[in-house]
Amino acid sequence: MNRYDVIIIGAGPAGLSLAYELINEGKILIIEAKKEPHKQIACAEWVPKLKVFAPYKISQTDFMEILIGKEKIKKRFPGYVIDREKFQSSMLEGIKADIHTGERVLIVKKDIVMTTYSKYKAEWIVGAYGPYGPLSKHLSIHDFIPAINVRVALKKRLTHSIVYFDREILYGYAWCFPRGDMANCGIGAKSRNLKVLLKKWLQFLSEHDYIDGLSYTNAHAGLIPTSILHKTNNPKHILIGDAGGFIDPLTGAGIASGIESAKIAASLIKGTIKINEYKEYLEKSYLAKYLKRRRKRRDIMERKWNNLKEAIEKSWISSYQG
Repeated sequence: MNRYDVIIIGAGPAGLSLAYELINEGKILIIEAKKEPHKQIACAEWVPKLKVFAPYKISQTDFMEILIGKEKIKKRFPGYVIDREKFQSSMLEGIKADIHTGERVLIVKKDIVMTTYSKYKAEWIVGAYGPYGPLSKHLSIHDFIPAINVRVALKKRLTHSIVYFDREILYGYAWCFPRGDMANCGIGAKSRNLKVLLKKWLQFLSEHDYIDGLSYTNAHAGLIPTSILHKTNNPKHILIGDAGGFIDPLTGAGIASGIESAKIAASLIKGTIKINEYKEYLEKSYLAKYLKRRRKRRDIMERKWNNLKEAIEKSWISSYQG
């Protein structure tokens, strides 16, 4: 049996960030189910305007256009739309770890990880695999919102993002984030008819001269967690990124918070934070407090959904004052 100090399940931004933080902390294994984890990503690629993301910037957004039916509201919303494939490829080059791609984890039991190919042992096991996986089987399907994202051609370049709300897009929204001459457009909603809703959204964008036709590429679907701060029963099993509920439950943005969750986990593994202090430290962190505030806003939005204008004003719009 191969032994490691840390096994990280998942090679997304959170998992790779943790490996980078632990670069001199022993023997690390990253196990990733996909053969090419930096490709086929259901992600709009928007991130806050932070220096760490600047080298991977494709477009910059200065404000957000919020559409509630026929009403249009503009709010300051600075950020970047990045090339996530380039971002993750760069991260892969900067870490020191054994990386097994195309290998799926079947069971995690205490300090043992069993996969489709082998069995491994480690002191620390970290779930960084996305919204659902071997350490998150206690979660309900009600803790997620299905989403689909596609790539479309813009009629002209945009310097802002667009989000659209309609009662039919239950508890979610439609989006359009500029990506150079292209855009990432999609739908996230409690619905089984995402493709129908996506078609209507693309028709809307085309009719309003945002996009050039209805054809699209790079269609990928996924789940957006709406519950936050997921925990495990084993103190040496840690959840980070989407797996740990470190994602904005209102907007679904998760790259920046996933990276921050990796830094907190690294402090635990390094011994900077003691095991018996970790939960309290996490609860008191700025990240946890922020996510709790955002979860409250989602609760408001869902509770007031039948009065859509009020629901969005008291959840989304009040978030971007100034």
